[in-house]
Amino acid sequence: MRTSPALRVTWLAGILAGALLAPGLAATLVLTSAADTYLFSANATVNFNGDGNGMLVGTNSAGGIGRGLVRFDLSAIPAGATVESVSLSLFVGSLATAGSGKTVALHRMLTGWNETSATWNDASAGTAWSAPGGAAGTDFAAGASTVSPGMAGGSFLALTSVAGLVADVQGWIDAPATNAGWMLRNQAEATLRSAGRIADLAASVEAQRPTLTVTYSAVPEPGSLALFGLSAVGGLLVAVGSRRRLRSAPRR
Repeated sequence: MRTSPALRVTWLAGILAGALLAPGLAATLVLTSAADTYLFSANATVNFNGDGNGMLVGTNSAGGIGRGLVRFDLSAIPAGATVESVSLSLFVGSLATAGSGKTVALHRMLTGWNETSATWNDASAGTAWSAPGGAAGTDFAAGASTVSPGMAGGSFLALTSVAGLVADVQGWIDAPATNAGWMLRNQAEATLRSAGRIADLAASVEAQRPTLTVTYSAVPEPGSLALFGLSAVGGLLVAVGSRRRLRSAPRR
């Protein structure tokens, strides 16, 4: 069945209108951590960034408590974007004997920190935490954004999208200055040998580094929509004009 030029124009115009009125364009961004380190109570003034051993999260056999810190750079996501889903991948390189099954809670950080100077006592050089190791409700959110499955050595922890993770990332996109990342806190800190070693940015195997996957939708810039619209309308007019000239040309 052949369609008339007018019907084709109407059809193409409908497609154009749908594109211009679409709520947003979906995209997925995969990010490796921009900064990470850990705090260790047994060496309260030592910074452990880049020591090559990963982040100690939990309590070792001597009672030393480790808490991880991780932050991602979200600047590639456009302002005004709506976060659809978030997932975080962490690799547990090794695990203490009593650590099997222990879980890690992610707490949104409320205090900024420096990966090359943060210690159990200090968030950055010359700036102390509200309490050693960070204080719940002041330095990090008291409630967990999400809790991991049980840890197992030599395997990944997949923290899939939940409302807490989505809300954290959305808040950081809306107010970039508040992005201080997350604290990784073992929920069995009171248990000796509950610690696990979570790979950090210095991990030799790139795939084992902390990875954040964000799916979001963003409305195209008005200028881009206008340019697309003008180009599409121009194309329609050229097509219609060409069709009319062909139909009106004298037959030989």
